Amino acid sequence: MKNALLFALFFLSMRCSYCQIIKMENGYVITNMKTRKFNILHHNVSSYSGLMGVDYLYRKWFYLSSEVGYMKIGGQETNKNLQIVDSADYKAYESWNYGQLNTTLRVKHDFDNLEVFLGAGPYLNILLGSDRFHSHLYANSGYKAKRLNFGSKMEIGLTGNFHRIRVGLNGAYFLSLSPIAKSQYTSIVYKGYGIFLSLG
Repeated sequence: MKNALLFALFFLSMRCSYCQIIKMENGYVITNMKTRKFNILHHNVSSYSGLMGVDYLYRKWFYLSSEVGYMKIGGQETNKNLQIVDSADYKAYESWNYGQLNTTLRVKHDFDNLEVFLGAGPYLNILLGSDRFHSHLYANSGYKAKRLNFGSKMEIGLTGNFHRIRVGLNGAYFLSLSPIAKSQYTSIVYKGYGIFLSLG
């Protein structure tokens, strides 16, 4: 795990040697989960996400953007058919902390000091803590979170330059292409939505 995080920092520092813009992003992310056969933890969980990144290899119509940072991924559900002491409804909540490394190709169009872009590219999530499920419903179910998870990030946004300061706002969609968790019998995937404010 330490090696994976060191690689992520090395990856970012290499790009800083020829990047044009260094930025910080702070945002709000909503995630939920499911299997292909049935709903599980399919209600939204929301949390803070923070990333540090670089924009580089600028061309007339596009550039690359790479980021490394933190994201919480999870889901929750309420099952009215299951009851425990002093509770009419049963609620299950699961979440895990991940480090994320992503790179997107951004196609852009400039309007004076304003830039509008569409982006897409891969991401890699690295689990930062325990792989266990903790809720009463799933603690002994055999499910475990995966240490590594990859997928696709799609984004739309705009940036503006104000006296050598670059401010941006973008929305992102995270589509899992590998399981976020597995048991002996099935796999769980997730999807996420985020809105981020950047300063560079």
